[in-house]
Parts: sequence; structure tokens; C-alpha cells
Amino acid sequence: MGSELVAYVIVERVHDKPLTRLTNVKYDFKKAYGLQISCHVAWLGVEKARGELYGDHSVSFDQLHWYSDAVMEYNPRSYINLDFDEHNTRLFNRLFISFKACMDGFNHCCPLLFLDGTFLKGRFKGNLLVVTGKDGNLGLFPVAFAIVDSENAANWAWFLQNLANVVDRDRNLTFVSDRHVGIIESLPTIFQSAHHAFCMQHLQRNLKDNMKYVNKLYRIGLVSKLRECAYAPTVADFNEKIEAFI
Repeated sequence: MGSELVAYVIVERVHDKPLTRLTNVKYDFKKAYGLQISCHVAWLGVEKARGELYGDHSVSFDQLHWYSDAVMEYNPRSYINLDFDEHNTRLFNRLFISFKACMDGFNHCCPLLFLDGTFLKGRFKGNLLVVTGKDGNLGLFPVAFAIVDSENAANWAWFLQNLANVVDRDRNLTFVSDRHVGIIESLPTIFQSAHHAFCMQHLQRNLKDNMKYVNKLYRIGLVSKLRECAYAPTVADFNEKIEAFI
């Protein structure tokens, strides 16, 4: 079994499940065909199937200049910052994009912005940084995103500096984040009049993680009290709840 034949057999599966693992491919070939294929052949087969479906990752980076020009041509007045190494214009660093429709659409949403980052699963890894708004009817509304090498303080500062060119800073903005140190350090200097709230999901998760060796029932009780504090409708009620929490 060569990798070309493996790719031919699994291409539809990779189309439906882009994160197909080589271990699953090995198992399926053994179960369906009684064939034992090596990890290397399975991995090459998955990579070739992905390449046939989505193109080569290296080539896609080479097309970023073309893509940026196409966005500005077909989505006039969008905002793009394509950052390359200053000593080598072919070495990609970071990319920030906010489409004009997203910029205009956010002006009709609540002045509430959610910041978060996640890992990318491609060959070159990296992170996706995103900011979304909140619309009462449509739910989350995409405002801007960026591709960076990692989620660190420098990249969050760069992301927020670009975001300042996209959103109206005269609005009474409130940001919600997971308390990443890069956001906490950069937000007050770039959006000086904005409010900064912390994501309840992350606060609960951090509380659980920091108390993982504590009695389970006691831990559940503390998380419940934390929620009561967060959802207190008045200052007086919050002060009462926080006393019980402490």
C-alpha cells in the first residue's frame, strides 16, 4: 500500500473530517481491508489527501499578498495588516483582517467585544486571535481576526493596536476576555476609556483547576457561589454574595 492509494481511498473522509488522524486511518484499513499500513504511509496519505483538497500550506502563505489585494479590491475599505519580517519580505509574521462589512455591522451591535485565542492545527501551527461582538438577534458577530505565531503579550498588543483602527473608540466599549496577561497589560493603554470584564467560563475553570485537590462537593459549592456573585442584580446583593463566597 503506497501513500498515493491511501490518499485516494480516504480523500472523502478527510473532506468530511479535516482533522483525521493517522491512527484512525491505520485502524480503518486493518478493519475494512485487512491491510497493515505503516504510520509513515498513513501520515503521507492524510497529508496528500489534505493537499489535494485544500492545497499546499507553503503555497498558501505565498499567496497572502494576492489575497490581501483581492480583499481590498472586492471589499473596499476593509482593514488588513500583513506583517512580514523586515529583513526578509517572504517570511510571514502576522496577519490581521477586518472586513468592511464587519466594521460597519459592529456599529449596529451592542458595544460589547469578546477577545479570545485558539490553537491552529495546520502544519505550521500558530494561533488564531479573534474579537467578536454580540447581537441580540444573530448571536456572536465577527469583527476581526488575526493569524499569529503564538498567543503572547506582544501579539495581543499588536492585535489590539490594529483593532483600534477598526472600531469606534468614542463608543462606551466593554471587553470580555480570559484574563490573558497580554490583554490585561495592553487594553488599558490602547482603549483607555473601555471597560474590561472577565469571562465567567474561564473564571469557573480557573477556580476548579486551582482547587482540584479540594473535596469535590466543597469545590462545586464554591463555583455555585461564584456564579451567584457574578449574576447579582444590584451592588448590595453582590456585596452580600461576595461575603458568603469569601
